Amino acid sequence: MNLQNNTILITGGNDGIGKSLAIQLSKLNKVLVCGRNKQTLDLLKKEYPEIETYQCDLTKESNLTHLAKTISKTYPNLNILINNAGIIKSSNFNDKNFIEEMDIEFQTNFYAPVKLTHLLLPLLQKQKSSAIVNIGSLLSYAPVESKLGYCASKAALHSFTKALRFQLENTNIKVLEVFPPAVNTKMASELSESSKWRILQPDIVAKQIIKGMKSDKKEIRIGLTKIFYYAYRFFPSLVDIKLKRS
Repeated sequence: MNLQNNTILITGGNDGIGKSLAIQLSKLNKVLVCGRNKQTLDLLKKEYPEIETYQCDLTKESNLTHLAKTISKTYPNLNILINNAGIIKSSNFNDKNFIEEMDIEFQTNFYAPVKLTHLLLPLLQKQKSSAIVNIGSLLSYAPVESKLGYCASKAALHSFTKALRFQLENTNIKVLEVFPPAVNTKMASELSESSKWRILQPDIVAKQIIKGMKSDKKEIRIGLTKIFYYAYRFFPSLVDIKLKRS
């Protein structure tokens, strides 16, 4: 994949991996970023005025539709969509608010990228070369007990991404999936001190994602996710034991 002179939309691009991707990709491409937090979007725009920012709550149908219409009209050359926005909740199935929290996770981690991809697909199909990049998770196939809703939503996204790749394999659109390790963001704040050695900085992860995109890797695994992936293929029970209560 040629990562120069593209028009790229990154959801959740105002923080973490998304922000690092936006900054790095904006050097050679036109980058558009959407997020819910206006304050962090304004700070990003102030520091990097070349990046276009949009405030958008991806869990709201009206926001998704408005975003897609605005971008289609303003940036008709959009050819790369990076579905990065995600949320994680720590909840127990017995908790009274479990269903509410799981619904938020599915709306953010699964339905939002599916709906936005569907809305922007006609635009992506018009370009000479396009790509859809979904930020997945190792937990999509090796779940942990404390993140039931998150694991389930990422498993749904993984299955969707793979099936979509099959449907679009003979088109101009490449479909990639990223499996990042623990990253130094708000999501990693609950990790125990003994586990924090596994955390990578967002800038490093973003560089590896860009490297994988350039190589057209269908599934981009970074850091320890490579080890766990192959371990899970050959020793699934051992990986389950290792991860389920981590």
